[in-house]
Amino acid sequence: MNKEEARAFVRANLKGKKKKEAPLLIIAEAVRLLVSDREFGSTTKLADSFSVKRPTMESFDKMNDQPAEVKKLIEEGKIGIDNNSKLASIVDVQRRIAVAYTIAGLRTRDAREIIAKCKKDCNLEPEECKKAVINAKPPKKSIKVLAIPLEPQEHSKFFKASEKAGLSPKEAGKQAIAEWVKAQEKSS
Repeated sequence: MNKEEARAFVRANLKGKKKKEAPLLIIAEAVRLLVSDREFGSTTKLADSFSVKRPTMESFDKMNDQPAEVKKLIEEGKIGIDNNSKLASIVDVQRRIAVAYTIAGLRTRDAREIIAKCKKDCNLEPEECKKAVINAKPPKKSIKVLAIPLEPQEHSKFFKASEKAGLSPKEAGKQAIAEWVKAQEKSS
């Protein structure tokens, strides 16, 4: 890839709302080529020239320095641009590879927390860090939503009644449903 191809590739894939789906490592290669060019010389100048945030350009540039095992996970789509910089901040390359395999395929937020835990607790294995992060989270609640169409008068009366009872409309609705369910159970 030459300088002009790299410029066109970065422009096509990072600029504008309709970004194309391109392999991240090819974008990273194009970014590195442009950063090493005298015209740009830094990720900051490159980011400014393409109206992209500097951390995004830095993350693409850092992808080039990842070990082959991490690059393979990036290529497979198991690690994205969001976690690349955080992962690159792990100095020990073998640990970085182990952490990369541990976070592969996880949600960005979970992966970031695991990376932070692995950096903080260097004596813990990445899998132990993952267990600690996942177990520290409260269990997920299943929330069901019930939409009930109300006439304007009913809506107004309901809100006034809930306010008069000192309840939020949400609490009043939950209470009304609970009372109705109890009444139905008694009559059955």
